[in-house]
Amino acid sequence: MAGPEGVNGVIHDIGYQRYQGQRLGRRYAMWSLYVHSLRTAFGLGRGFKAKLLPWTLTASAGIAGLVIMIITTQTGITVMGYVDLVGNLTYVAVILLAVVAPELVSRDLGNNVMPLYLARPLSSADYALAKLAALISSVALALGPAMVIMFAGNAFATKNGMTGVLDHAGQFGQGMAAVAIHSVVVAALALPLASLSGRRIFASTLVLALFLITAPIAEGLAELSRTPELPAMISPTNLLQGVDNWLLEGTNHAVGVWGPMHGVVTLFVTCAAVGLLLLRYRKVSV
Repeated sequence: MAGPEGVNGVIHDIGYQRYQGQRLGRRYAMWSLYVHSLRTAFGLGRGFKAKLLPWTLTASAGIAGLVIMIITTQTGITVMGYVDLVGNLTYVAVILLAVVAPELVSRDLGNNVMPLYLARPLSSADYALAKLAALISSVALALGPAMVIMFAGNAFATKNGMTGVLDHAGQFGQGMAAVAIHSVVVAALALPLASLSGRRIFASTLVLALFLITAPIAEGLAELSRTPELPAMISPTNLLQGVDNWLLEGTNHAVGVWGPMHGVVTLFVTCAAVGLLLLRYRKVSV
């Protein structure tokens, strides 16, 4: 190639080669994003500060399960069942969400790296669903060990032989079902809020406000209503306790004939939250 003043240019081969390996595609990209996000939630591969709060909350839930199990096995008095424990640990999950949800999505929005994720093969919906799955898993992994600890202690300490073990296995199954329901619902509600801001402090405030402000509002409206079960459903925690009582025989929140309504509202709110999350990231990708 002739350059200025008759100087000939030279094209140097510096070793770049076309990729000839297997292209793993969209599903593998979603799985990789999910695993990376789950590791981020618990601070794996990062410094001590990133690990401190999520692991402290997980340990706190486990200690609560251990204490209740010890009291039950030593005194023979059932202080709290598996399902009821999950309901009482909801605020542990809320604090975890306030920390983890902004970490999963606000950092990407604030640093304007979304176009890199969405270049290909990921779509905006793939990104949002992978992040949601990681957040659901992080809540379940924080609450689940408490169920395992309670079951292990109660099963070994039972005096009714295999019948007692099977009885506790059934209760353990109900507890894990409650963990799954709570994890899906609270994560689905928290992630759209966290995605509204690229600043983590604002995102955390939005998540906490949803769960902490609605509780006293729901309580105040319930006191003024002839059917307190209806306004109580404004609070996600009350809503989940109602579902526990209806589906899983919890005892913290009696709902009576309003049980199916709690289930319907919970399903609607969860689906609506996921829809809003997908809509939010559809706009981000533009």
